[in-house]
Amino acid sequence: QYHLRQSGVYLDLHFINKPEFFLNAFEKPAKFDSEGNLLDAAAKERLKEVLLSLQRFALRLRGESE
Repeated sequence: QYHLRQSGVYLDLHFINKPEFFLNAFEKPAKFDSEGNLLDAAAKERLKEVLLSLQRFALRLRGESE
């Protein structure tokens, strides 16, 4: 991920730097059910924070306030 960010600077890409989100999908207890649904409540909350950050970022790019 860090290397991708370095390449992104050259390509003038925009990244959501914070909050960071990492999930070890193979760590016990199971993070996903058999249908691929996320089960881990803490991971869901962190993912929600990332998505809200993405929404704020997109609005800033469009010149809109929150």
